[in-house]
Amino acid sequence: MTPAVSGVLFLGRVVHRRWYRVCSVLADVTGLGLAWFLSFGIRLLLNPVMRRSFTPGALIQFAIPLWHVLVLWAIAAITLSLYKDWKDSLGGMLANTVRRAMLFCGILAAYGFFVDFHDAAFSRGFITILALAGPVGMLTAQYVLVVVIAWLGEEYVPPERVIVAGNGYCLEEVLENLSLESGYRVVGIVTPADQASPRSGVSVRGTIRHLAEIINRDRVDRLVIANSSLTRGDLDHCVDVSSRMGIPTTHALATVYGGGPVQLAYQFGMPVAVSRPKSNAGMHLIKRVFDIVAATILLVLCAPVLLFCAAAIKLTSNGPVLYRSLRVGKGGRYFTFYKFRSMYVDQCGARGMAGENEQSGHLFKVRHDPRVTTVGKWMRRFSLDELPQIFNVLLGNMSLVGPRPLPASDLDPDGQSSRFANWAAVRSSVTPGITGLWQVKGRSDLSFSEMIALDTEYVRNWSLGVDLRILLVTPVVVFTGRGAY
Repeated sequence: MTPAVSGVLFLGRVVHRRWYRVCSVLADVTGLGLAWFLSFGIRLLLNPVMRRSFTPGALIQFAIPLWHVLVLWAIAAITLSLYKDWKDSLGGMLANTVRRAMLFCGILAAYGFFVDFHDAAFSRGFITILALAGPVGMLTAQYVLVVVIAWLGEEYVPPERVIVAGNGYCLEEVLENLSLESGYRVVGIVTPADQASPRSGVSVRGTIRHLAEIINRDRVDRLVIANSSLTRGDLDHCVDVSSRMGIPTTHALATVYGGGPVQLAYQFGMPVAVSRPKSNAGMHLIKRVFDIVAATILLVLCAPVLLFCAAAIKLTSNGPVLYRSLRVGKGGRYFTFYKFRSMYVDQCGARGMAGENEQSGHLFKVRHDPRVTTVGKWMRRFSLDELPQIFNVLLGNMSLVGPRPLPASDLDPDGQSSRFANWAAVRSSVTPGITGLWQVKGRSDLSFSEMIALDTEYVRNWSLGVDLRILLVTPVVVFTGRGAY
């Protein structure tokens, strides 16, 4: 793993700032270069409606030279320290790009005023077009950069190696909650000296008195302490060892019952957890309004693709264009789910192929499924079969972003799961979506346990910013076809 790749973590993780700045400069330069060539071509195409027509050779003489653009930008970047201000969020990075794009327009206007004042011959139309194309090129290049960084970060960053200290029910609860989180790998547990009993699924690495040795041996990145299950002496030893060895320590407090976010505070001479009622109604309303507006725009933009897919399905195989199935939505309620039919008629179910399933739990996936039509394989490759779910979003059954809705036949009659009760309860608390963390991080290449962790991570950390980041990454994932089959 190269330093550039290992240092590039994005969206909530530490990012190697120097490498990002270098890449950001290259992205802006690339965007400006592409904008210059695009402006050159557009100006030639506009010859019939412009007062003066140019041949390519003549336009070269009257257009602002590309090297002038890049030199002016370099001077502005160095003088104003344009790449010194650092933002560790997608919104902050794109906001910086917008400011730089506005500055570029100002620089171009000043350049035009300067050459006009000196009666220099130049094409005002070209400069006007470049003033519009330059910001678009910069924003596009920066968008591609942050998406690539996000993808590289998720691909090459290993999960944090965690050791859990504790015993009894509290330890069991901590392990269960950690199993629902992505980005962590529990390498084992350490217990009090008189409680070193084996536990199924997670190995006992030793006793708390040997914690320092275990940290070195198992290359531990973080210590999680189930506080209420240890004596004061064991707690002090864990804290002393982790502090001396520079290992981050997470203290798992007793479960706080009741809904709403929990705020930690120091009151009555001791640490306490204050539970407050939820107040996300406004954010959910904004999400619903955004879903309706965005789905309407997508429906208009994708209308030609929808018609093309429908015609291709109808002309190449017998049967309906749309595939309808019962899926489980918010609260465990059933709704009718729409997709373009990608299988042969009477072969759209999973019956008779249970032995071919390559997944576990409540997932059914077969990489080379013989039931899929030729057109269906092509549509699945680019996720075009999912486009009719735009109608589900408009109907309110689904959202643009959320956990994927599972077939009703794969879950219990109440829309829950007796085998994975905690996961089912968490995912049914939100509206399912067309895309989500599972889609942008690998889709069918991920295991069922990884899907559980990603669903839980999304619900627990949901915000409008999280939805926006997922939506921005989704087009690149769809284009690459990663995990689509």
